[in-house]
Amino acid sequence: MGLFGNLFGKKDPAPPVAEAPAPPAEPSAPAEEATAPAPAATSRTYYFICSGNPSLIDAYDSILKVGVVPWSGEAGHYAFASGDLESRVQKAEAEGLAFAGLRYMGSSGTEVDDIAEVLRNMRVGAYGDMHVAFAVVDGGGAAWVRTVYDELLKEAMSQGILPYYVYVTTEEPAARFLLESFERVA
Repeated sequence: MGLFGNLFGKKDPAPPVAEAPAPPAEPSAPAEEATAPAPAATSRTYYFICSGNPSLIDAYDSILKVGVVPWSGEAGHYAFASGDLESRVQKAEAEGLAFAGLRYMGSSGTEVDDIAEVLRNMRVGAYGDMHVAFAVVDGGGAAWVRTVYDELLKEAMSQGILPYYVYVTTEEPAARFLLESFERVA
């Protein structure tokens, strides 16, 4: 049968493959009692999508609030004015609070090590009020949130909105510190 026949037609069965003889059995050590595996820790991922455009963050908030439910998640809309963060930056620096996460804009990401750096970057990006769409999800929800961010970013940029950052961490204390730095809008 030719190339097209192999791709689209009935294929001739392959000749049988000779089986190799089994290796001789070695004596085995006495069986140990099997222990139950430790329960896997649930990994939670925290997202902070930042923009000066409140309507854009409202759109994220609406989608995220519905979509995070299957992943035991939660979402919210927060805001801050650029001058509001100075005392939080100083507190984060004094306490040496770690962030251990990433900052993305589209597909480009960089590591971020501490909360003070995150807050400084957020403050620099604020021309007035900065709005933050927050989401936290378990397991596979992380890929879904990333897809939502990517899709809305493409749509926003096609409408002339400048690109914006998302900060991502798995560190719950870092996420809590950031949320306490902002005012809840919705």
